[in-house]
Amino acid sequence: MKAVGQPSEAELALLEPFKKDLPPEVFGEAITQPISNGSGQDRKLLREASLLLKEAGYYRRGEQLVGPDGKQLVMEFLSNSPAFERIVLPYVKNLRLLGIEASFRVVDPAQFQKRVDDFDYDIVGHRFALTPTLGPSIRNFWTSSAAETFGSYNLSGIKVPAVDDLVEKALNASSREEMITAARALDRVLRAGFYWVPQWFKAFHTVAVWDMFGIPNDMPAYDFPVETTWWVDSEKAARIGKES
Repeated sequence: MKAVGQPSEAELALLEPFKKDLPPEVFGEAITQPISNGSGQDRKLLREASLLLKEAGYYRRGEQLVGPDGKQLVMEFLSNSPAFERIVLPYVKNLRLLGIEASFRVVDPAQFQKRVDDFDYDIVGHRFALTPTLGPSIRNFWTSSAAETFGSYNLSGIKVPAVDDLVEKALNASSREEMITAARALDRVLRAGFYWVPQWFKAFHTVAVWDMFGIPNDMPAYDFPVETTWWVDSEKAARIGKES
């Protein structure tokens, strides 16, 4: 359901009514995140980020990045586990190179949950997993009403009429084809809003099992249903003394 390339005619039909309120990028090639050179300090991307911040009204004052209000831009990453230091701290380092006073703060799980429920943070990390057929839960992720609801998953505070409309069109689609079209149009709008920074994606499950199972060549694309697709292979089981 991800958007790829230029929007189709069916996607454009859903997006056009909101054209004046959406970034022009929504109607072009689907937006993808910049790819760094892998050094951890890509000077080209840092320069581009600096130019974007300048366009937004920020300027350097010595080593500080200062906004129109004359105050340095400050950013705190909230987490409930020090395990995420290795993920976030390289990002913090690059933000500091831009003059942003960035920090990584770890709080206990109870305080973390309370602050997330109250939307009391600058940036927070979260893992989301959606189903291959969209359900009503997506309202809790992206709609304007969820942005005002305590404890919702609309962590970015997204309030965009086009998003609200496309969510409903996806949920009320009369066919899977219509749902996918609405989902791709929705994906374009969300990606153009730059509401999150992707950290990682893992396309497989890591497990440890006795080598006694048969596994289909074509695995399910979106799940790990061991009990419905695996079987005990008697020859494998015998080799390791696990035969029944």
